[in-house]
Amino acid sequence: VWVYTIYKRIYNDNQEVKDSMARIGKYTIWGTLIFTFFALISYFSSGPLLPASWFQNVNPIAILIFAPIFSVMWLKLDAMKFNPRTPVKFALGLFLGALAFWIMTFATKAAEGGNLVSPMWLVVVYVILTLGELMLSPIGLSMITKLAPTKLGSVVMGLWMASFAAGNYLAGVLESILHKLNEGGHNIELYPFIMWVMLISGLIVLLLSPLLNKAMKGIH
Repeated sequence: VWVYTIYKRIYNDNQEVKDSMARIGKYTIWGTLIFTFFALISYFSSGPLLPASWFQNVNPIAILIFAPIFSVMWLKLDAMKFNPRTPVKFALGLFLGALAFWIMTFATKAAEGGNLVSPMWLVVVYVILTLGELMLSPIGLSMITKLAPTKLGSVVMGLWMASFAAGNYLAGVLESILHKLNEGGHNIELYPFIMWVMLISGLIVLLLSPLLNKAMKGIH
């Protein structure tokens, strides 16, 4: 019903509105992919000693610590005329995600054979992912608000928020599939795969940033 409502609202609009919605759709798909991978970190932390849910506290604590720092940093960079454009910030967020999953490859090797590893692996990874999230989530919401046609502002904000829910749902589906595959004796190198996907995605966004900036028509 929601998708149909959006379709009906823009069907008879001019081409500029349709182009804006198309760009928003692309960014929302990227957001869904990114938040799917972020949520999969908990797959590593499942175990009898420290429940995976405990590590979910790291993210909000890191947000409380680093969000004000990022806010001041963007203002300072903007005053110096060095504030990166939105696509570049997205690319940096993806690179931070790739770094986090690269670290997870070492944590996975340390845990081979059922060995217990330090929880600091996950704490560090969650902090890095939070830094990446701060490059994506608030920046993306600001961008969506600016790109959205006036009459569709609240609807488009809901679409961006829906990417979080979709990402977490897909992470749960993938985790279930991986669990079944591992039970069947298939060794899936999950984290190196995600690392390369995020690294390549970041490079693509960075290379396309001039075109994306042009399409955004001056929106920073």
